[in-house]
Amino acid sequence: MKKVRITVVRKACYPDLMEKYENPIEHACDIEEGAVFVANGWQRPKGLCQSAWESMSPFVMGLAHGAENFYDG
Repeated sequence: MKKVRITVVRKACYPDLMEKYENPIEHACDIEEGAVFVANGWQRPKGLCQSAWESMSPFVMGLAHGAENFYDG
């Protein structure tokens, strides 16, 4: 299984949606644009917030096992 590098290219925050749909949280994800993480299989990289990991982990596992282009067909 390959390691997968994850680079934060954009961070979006929607306070109105967070207030309406999320459990109250004091600190949202603290990652910054340009941050780089390395995933080793299903292990969430240290410093990567849980909600971001839950969104991308299926794609990370696919890449770790050789997937290439998720959006081409």
